[in-house]
Amino acid sequence: MRELFFSIIIPVFNNQKYLKECLSSVLNQKFKNYEILIIDDHSSDNSKKICKDFLIKNKNIVRLISNPKNLGVGKSRNIGLRNSKGRYIIFLDSDDYLMDQGLINLKRIIEKKNFPDVILNHISQNKEPKNNLFFLKNFQNKKINKNNFLKVITKNKLLINECWRLTISKELIDKKNLSFKSIQIAEDASFIFKVLIKMNNIAVNQNKFLFHRSRLNSLKFSIGIAPAFAYLSVLSELLNYKKKYLKDKTVSNYLKLKMSYILSNVNIYLNLLKDNEVPKLAKKIRKIYNKSNLKGYISAQHKSTKGIGNKIKSNILSSEKKVIHRIDGKLKKGESIILYGAGIITLSVLKILKKQKYNIRLILDDDPIWKGRKLSKIRVNEAIYLKNKKIIKNNLFVICNISSNVLNKIKNKLLKLNIKKDKIVCFDL
Repeated sequence: MRELFFSIIIPVFNNQKYLKECLSSVLNQKFKNYEILIIDDHSSDNSKKICKDFLIKNKNIVRLISNPKNLGVGKSRNIGLRNSKGRYIIFLDSDDYLMDQGLINLKRIIEKKNFPDVILNHISQNKEPKNNLFFLKNFQNKKINKNNFLKVITKNKLLINECWRLTISKELIDKKNLSFKSIQIAEDASFIFKVLIKMNNIAVNQNKFLFHRSRLNSLKFSIGIAPAFAYLSVLSELLNYKKKYLKDKTVSNYLKLKMSYILSNVNIYLNLLKDNEVPKLAKKIRKIYNKSNLKGYISAQHKSTKGIGNKIKSNILSSEKKVIHRIDGKLKKGESIILYGAGIITLSVLKILKKQKYNIRLILDDDPIWKGRKLSKIRVNEAIYLKNKKIIKNNLFVICNISSNVLNKIKNKLLKLNIKKDKIVCFDL
């Protein structure tokens, strides 16, 4: 039996603040049978020097690949995959860090479960991820086949979209020719989808494996042409699987869930476009638009509208109408709006509400990452504000989140505070 060996792929771009902590957390592991592949994506800060210092001190473990220009995280991870020698692949962001016993616990799980294709790891973050906790609770000490896992995901509307949640067999990646899309954001989304539908089995690592640091300046909080194109590109790719897995109900149902999530993001990022960005995006997506069924998903309700740019505008208009319709039906004269949840979807909803001159009283969020921050010049406050009964009166609560599980959790929280059902609106766009 081939000896267990990990390839740990770490793309790096201008992250000098956390990079030392990330690399040290790997090098301090008790289990030493691994390689670190650092892909420096043409950093302009001190990151490159930090990487070189670690390389000099750990030549037998660390390999440094420097991109001649900035290629993006997707291409950087692909470079890491092509150069990896490990039996299993671990993806780390350069501001993540491994838990002290991370690799030794992972090794035990892999050997105990007879070398599964994929391992879902227990991730800690600014906020504890609910999907991982669900699987830890329901699948502890089990090796689960693909169909059972996908059925559970679909039934409970749980999505795994980030590659750092998974440890993946190199054999599976090579055999199925899996790679990341060369896009600025959401490059994980289609990759993880392909991993989960191509695998035979998966195991759950109940031990805390790594800490992921969510940052407000990360690409997922960016706006403009790039993220809008990225999600349309992912949608285009997923549409290619629709016919292929039409007779496979398990995969087909999971695909519907995945597409629902991607479509929500498409609507969010399209709505955040500036007027002058619409024709630029239309030009950019023309190739994939004509080669896929995207035309059926961009403004399907406006079939008579000609031109991709006009169809995108119709999508934006449709999102606006949806928000206005749901708000107007519940907002009474003299009432203000409290937005619950901060992030890109809230920014999209805010744009629509401000355009219609609604009175936004507060933005609330449970995650301390938002403390003291502003969205569209409105301060984000901690949810503890809800203890003040004056805050609850004469307001309409609008919950902004793509995850239906999170939406329902917040809704139930508000109901327990005696906020009436007709004063709560949930938005996933």
